[in-house]
Amino acid sequence: MSGSTGGVHERALHALGTEFVTAPLPNHPGAEAALLARFTDDLTGLHSWLVTPPPGPEDDREGLCAWARQRLLRLVEHGPAPDGWGERSDGGWQLVAYLRAVPRLDEPGLPIDLLDTPSTVRDAGTA
Repeated sequence: MSGSTGGVHERALHALGTEFVTAPLPNHPGAEAALLARFTDDLTGLHSWLVTPPPGPEDDREGLCAWARQRLLRLVEHGPAPDGWGERSDGGWQLVAYLRAVPRLDEPGLPIDLLDTPSTVRDAGTA
């Protein structure tokens, strides 16, 4: 994931200074991406990296960038707790994204109390 072309969310991440890195995520099998962030020492800025395993998320790159941008803005505004950011040993923060299929409501045998019907959901984890 490099370069400054792309959709609106990818360009917004570039404007925020997010570095795009393609690298394996051996501690997170099946992960779509890891989002890393570290506040500057004076707490006036944020360094961030969006790490994707090879070959990269070309099929939903813009969706991943939208997720990452939203999480970074929420980190700055609300801190790490609401989205479950995990603290790193280097003093930074980390979220790991997994793309999961979610069943549709019209499939037989689903509980009646399901209210949302997305076909996929991006799930953040810190493990």
